[in-house]
Amino acid sequence: MEKKVISAEENKVLKQMFWRSHLVFANFNMTKMEANGFTMTMSPAVESIYKDDMEGKKAAYARHQAFFNTHAVAFNFIAGLSYALEKDAKDGKVPGETIDAIKASLMGPTAGMFDSIFFNCLRVIGAGIAIGLGAQGNILGTLIFILLYGVSQSVLKYILLKLGYTLGTSFIDTVFNSGFADTGRSGGAAGTQLRRAFFRCSLAAPPTTERTGLFMTLRDLMMLYGVTLGKRRTKREKYMFAKQVGEAFPPLGFPVQVQQLNERVFQVENLTAGDLATAEVVFVAPFDTPAKTIYPAKYYPFHPELTVRENRRDIIVQFLLSLVLLLGATLALRLGLASAAVAPRVTAFVAAGALALGGVWRLFSHSNPYNFNRASASIAVMAKLAEELHGNNKVAFAFCDRSATTYEGYKLLAKNLAGPAAVILLDCIAEGEKLALAHSKFSAARADQLIALLGDTPVLRRSYEEKELGRNVLSIFPTGLMLTSGSVQQGEFVVQHTGTKHDVGLNLPRLEQIKQALAAFARAKKAPQQVAETTQEQQTT
Repeated sequence: MEKKVISAEENKVLKQMFWRSHLVFANFNMTKMEANGFTMTMSPAVESIYKDDMEGKKAAYARHQAFFNTHAVAFNFIAGLSYALEKDAKDGKVPGETIDAIKASLMGPTAGMFDSIFFNCLRVIGAGIAIGLGAQGNILGTLIFILLYGVSQSVLKYILLKLGYTLGTSFIDTVFNSGFADTGRSGGAAGTQLRRAFFRCSLAAPPTTERTGLFMTLRDLMMLYGVTLGKRRTKREKYMFAKQVGEAFPPLGFPVQVQQLNERVFQVENLTAGDLATAEVVFVAPFDTPAKTIYPAKYYPFHPELTVRENRRDIIVQFLLSLVLLLGATLALRLGLASAAVAPRVTAFVAAGALALGGVWRLFSHSNPYNFNRASASIAVMAKLAEELHGNNKVAFAFCDRSATTYEGYKLLAKNLAGPAAVILLDCIAEGEKLALAHSKFSAARADQLIALLGDTPVLRRSYEEKELGRNVLSIFPTGLMLTSGSVQQGEFVVQHTGTKHDVGLNLPRLEQIKQALAAFARAKKAPQQVAETTQEQQTT
């Protein structure tokens, strides 16, 4: 891998970038995360490269104002790499979109790697040593913690900044030659799959939507809702998502409100953006995410009884695994008590404690970290629609809680819907062999309209008679449309990989087509009313 020779001017720029990079969290916000800090860090490089080229400067600054979020140390490697790529972009060797794609592809995996090194490892080790010395009144405890956890990050930031710049485009060449950006999907590590997903969607087929002003591309929104806010199961995770929605939608003309339902055993909190009372089109998506599964369960969007059966199998597997771990802990404890020697007894007790903790941990459900299909892609599309339909009071958006595994959020929304609004439920649309549109006979005209707007995108159409509506979510929205994607297996429509580390696939070109079709559907203000009249006629006959 050939490296660059750093000149005196380049070294000066790198030093300026290094000091600025310590302000990575300057003006951090939930919409673009570290974008402002990254732009400030890249400013010396942009000014040095483009100088009097004002158009080049504008394009470069706009690129780096895109959504960005990673670990503070990995931040510098990507900044150095971007410096090198900006020089190549100035010379016409690489397009500006490649810089966007590389940043988007690297920030997720590097964040996970460096979080593990610094936050979960060095921080714990440094704190352990510092607490021990601090308890004795020794000031070395504080100094050692600063050295291990603070100074080490600063030193590595400088090294990685230079490394990223000196590697430059040769790093990208090595990435592709090694198969790192292979477009095929394999069963490797989840981090590798995530990187492949974004290389696949970003480099192979760049999105057609341009970024204007503070608006984000669909790919940026997928990084926000699919990676940064990709887990939305616990109260804290849901709160972070709700906070971001509350910041993003009102400036676009869609005030956010909360629908609440408090039961003895659960609580539902839906989020709505826009006025449901005046809306002619309501886009709906579940915002909570499923638990992480062991058993490779399948999701049947049109046959919930089969989904429940799959989830029941996973619960049984989880319980059996927990039982095995707890029995192992019991056995280890008995062996330790039976041993007279100190070393075997301590080893047995430690093993018993570890097995017991593992068994108890397995008894509880945990958030699945990757949820592109369930339903981050749907949320990203709805956010992009809000940008494009800015201020349209005939459109509203609903993000339903407790809807990834139950229908409680949908039921709460249905109680608050008034009038003949066209409800479009976006389910699993990130990837899948086939795109499917389900509807009842009451919404056949709306289905015709949406399929026509999807153009050459093949759609598997499923029309349910009135007596069949109780089988799935159309029983709650009988005049609604449900859009999802998956494959047909043994006569059933199936979505693979939900609730697992493999839910990282993304068909971005098709997602763009879906977004454009939905935007056109919403802009046709007269069409929903005409369809509603047709629906009323069908109901009376």
